[in-house]
Amino acid sequence: MFCTKCGQQINENASFCVNCGNKVEQTQPSAPQYTPPTQYAQPPQYAPPQQYAPQPQYAPKKSKTGLIVGLCAGAVVIAAVLVVLFVFVFPGGDAELVGKWYDTQGYSTIDFAANNTLKISSMGFDMQGNYNYDTQTKRGKIDISFFGMSDTSDFYIEDGILHLNGESYSREAVTQKNIGDMFEGLDFGNSFNMDGGD
Repeated sequence: MFCTKCGQQINENASFCVNCGNKVEQTQPSAPQYTPPTQYAQPPQYAPPQQYAPQPQYAPKKSKTGLIVGLCAGAVVIAAVLVVLFVFVFPGGDAELVGKWYDTQGYSTIDFAANNTLKISSMGFDMQGNYNYDTQTKRGKIDISFFGMSDTSDFYIEDGILHLNGESYSREAVTQKNIGDMFEGLDFGNSFNMDGGD
């Protein structure tokens, strides 16, 4: 038998619960009655409420087109400034040399290009070549090819005059002479008389 108040097992003949002191009422034992098991309806399944993770809120994507266009425009401006600086403000070492030089006697011109090529024009003949120039020493070499032959000559610049093979060249234009001018003033007498006379 068990106490109806605290549930402690107590002796069948006890009047009080030894645990809690509750008065125990004596009942006459009776035949146990069979009680069929009760059928319970299946309790509804408990589903915990669905918990959704909060979705991050994204700001709308900004277009990068403006940034890219701005960077490209900036690069073009910087490139243009550098070209102006290197061509006009701080010209390369060959700037002193590049351009046309005139033989002070008027027989030839030398046209130095920035890509280290040159053209010599002399009395109607043109020759192509290459050059190297040292800005520190103001000295250089010319390599020319003509009629299957090649020639290398040294040159130097002093006081604004280019010296090459004993000839002097300046930046000032000189009236160029043609091949006939070489013989001007020479008297050949009758050496070229074709009529067979004396």
